[in-house]
Amino acid sequence: MKLLTQKKPRDFRINNLASKEIKLTLLSLLVFTFQASAASSIETSTKDNTTLFFEKTVKGKVTDQNGLPIAGANVILKGTSTGVQTDVDGSFAITVPDNATKLIITYIGMEDQEVAITASPLKIVMKEVGQKLEEVVIGYGKSKKKDLTGSVSSIGKDNLNLGGTIANVGQALQGRASGVQVQQNSYAPGSSPSIVIRGGNSLNTSNAPLYVVDGFITSTGAQISPNDIENIQILKDASSTAIYGARGGNGVILITTKKGKSGKMQIEAEISDGFQNIIKEPSLLNGQQYADIQNAIAKENGRPPVFPASFPVANTNWFKAATRPGEVLNRTINFSGSDKTSKFFLSGNYLKQTGALENTDFTRYSVRTGAEKKFSDKLTIGVNIYGAASEGHNSDFGDNILSPMYSLQTAAPNLPIYNADGTYYKYLGRDNALALLLEPTDHTINRLVNGNMFMDYEIIKGLTYHFGAGSEWQENIQGKYTPRTLVAGAALNGTGSEENKTYFRWSTEQYLTYKFTVKERHAISAMIGTSNQKDTYERMKASGSGFSNDLLTYYNLQGAAVYLKPETEKTETKLTSYFGRLNYGFDDKYLLSFTIRKDGSSRFGPNNKFGIFPSGAIAWKMSNESFIQKLNTFSDLKLRVSYGLTGNDGIGDYAYMNRLTSWGVTIGEGNFVGGTEPANLANPNLKWEQTAQTNIGLDMGFFNDKLTATIDVYEKRTTD
Repeated sequence: MKLLTQKKPRDFRINNLASKEIKLTLLSLLVFTFQASAASSIETSTKDNTTLFFEKTVKGKVTDQNGLPIAGANVILKGTSTGVQTDVDGSFAITVPDNATKLIITYIGMEDQEVAITASPLKIVMKEVGQKLEEVVIGYGKSKKKDLTGSVSSIGKDNLNLGGTIANVGQALQGRASGVQVQQNSYAPGSSPSIVIRGGNSLNTSNAPLYVVDGFITSTGAQISPNDIENIQILKDASSTAIYGARGGNGVILITTKKGKSGKMQIEAEISDGFQNIIKEPSLLNGQQYADIQNAIAKENGRPPVFPASFPVANTNWFKAATRPGEVLNRTINFSGSDKTSKFFLSGNYLKQTGALENTDFTRYSVRTGAEKKFSDKLTIGVNIYGAASEGHNSDFGDNILSPMYSLQTAAPNLPIYNADGTYYKYLGRDNALALLLEPTDHTINRLVNGNMFMDYEIIKGLTYHFGAGSEWQENIQGKYTPRTLVAGAALNGTGSEENKTYFRWSTEQYLTYKFTVKERHAISAMIGTSNQKDTYERMKASGSGFSNDLLTYYNLQGAAVYLKPETEKTETKLTSYFGRLNYGFDDKYLLSFTIRKDGSSRFGPNNKFGIFPSGAIAWKMSNESFIQKLNTFSDLKLRVSYGLTGNDGIGDYAYMNRLTSWGVTIGEGNFVGGTEPANLANPNLKWEQTAQTNIGLDMGFFNDKLTATIDVYEKRTTD
């Protein structure tokens, strides 16, 4: 233990230095430490009083929640710059004044820990950032959950996969958030369900929400592997979504992917298998009952029996013939790690679905990687890349009368599936339901790659500049073939087509964020920025009929005797935006938030290229009022009120222009006549759909937020 002298030195003399060794260590401008190898006579004189205190050494170990040591964690004496770093086994030893009470432990990717200095050694367990979702992602920034003024639902990774193996984001969200409707509209494996937030806003355009993955707006967010998701925030009211302007009217889904975990490289593997069955088998008539009813209807209308006594009566359960137990196989492997300045994450996923309906299946391979490097206390750079390839056999012809599902529900149970020779039975020259399901080829291949990079630079304390750039490419190939075994194919000796669609997007964004406090009671945060985006879409389709055989299906279009009219298409869309947000908090009780965004889109007419979308919100953190705290009931109690305008730009490209479409007809023998005709009327005044929304909400927390409840009342009105 060392005796320290703390004073403001003005005059001192040291005698008897001849055989003495004295070391002088400068701790600060006011603190000196003297060490002598033997007793010495030291005379000092000063006009100030002298304060004496002692030093002590605090030891401890820092680990993650799995008990693994964290090397390179910063251990700092609170209120000072004095600190050390943990060694390879997570241990540390720091010398502090005897009256020191707290240490601050920090590590990239982990929540900061404030630890009381008690009996040594200390055992400190670090938690991953965002594990409790105390800080949530909002548009172009982050916010503490208790400081939100808008209606936001937060779902962590542990709550995304309840109820079995999931294949897409829609299934992960089903039943997880209030006001979010998830509906599976297709029986095809791999198809994404529709997601509607707080009801539909539009009769003519899309009601799908906007997806933002790791801060970047994407058209493929619904296709991301759920195994890569760390958490999801759903922005529901105008106060939360107005920052996204013309694309925020249907709500916003913010997805944060997994990042590198602390310490040495970790490998995680997950294997899950599941089964899918039709929930309830419909109750159906047998063959004789159906025939009797049809004959009775015919007799009532004065017609002869539909199925006379001489007609053989089968007893076919078309539903059982067309369904089977479906299976879901999911395989995931993750590699992650970090040190004091960088972290990385790499994952691979394999998903295979065998549909509960015959001749339906889906397979997907995906890879995601992310890395982040802190080059200094001011500069951080990161990158995220995602790639996926999928393949499916859907037999999904839509919801019209040609759909296999429609045919299965209306098929007569008194008719057989096959003839005696094994060919499909046809009644009145029409294909039966099982043939429509099993015989056509409907093959879909999807490939996508997207990536983005970002840079955060702290210009001065509290002022941060963010720059991001991203792009995504997607290709969809769909091949269809109708063989001779079906009526439509037999008439034309087989028909086939292949359609290729490609989509490319690039985007950039940059914004400044300034956070500061005034007299410790006024918390102010301001953000201003701009973004640009360009989308390019191309489509090409070739088709033909009259094939020599059905063996090669649509892979043999060059062998068609008749080529149908080829189709090509290309569109481009540009969007430029300016946005800002101002947040103010007083005494950690009263909160104000204002956002505004101005969007300019090439989709709209020259008279309405730009739209402005403002919003405002106030909140009262009643749980921080003394009269509420005396109740000892609420750990969180907050009242929120918001109003704002959002838009919808999902009208399609060039909708304001007078577009022409081509057509053609063959007259006589080989005389083709082509031409064009208007596809729509020009409307230079075409403008944004606009949704005004008022929201009143109450957030409640009990038992240290182990039990939470949220009540929201809202009104939405869409115009234009």
